[in-house]
Amino acid sequence: DVGRIPELLQNQQPFQFSNLLHLKLQKMSLSAHSVHAVDCLLKIMPSIESLILEFAP
Repeated sequence: DVGRIPELLQNQQPFQFSNLLHLKLQKMSLSAHSVHAVDCLLKIMPSIESLILEFAP
C-alpha cells in the first residue's frame, strides 16, 4: 500500500536511495496519500532521473 510509505519511512533510520536513477510505480491513485507518498520517496532519491507513474483505472 503506497499510502503507508510516509509512515514506514518515519519509523526507520534516515536513509537514501543514492544510486536509484529510475522508478516506475504502478496502479497509483490520485489520492492525497499517494501524492504524499511519492513526495516522501522523491526526498530520499537525490539522483532520480526518471519517474513513471501508472494510474489505476
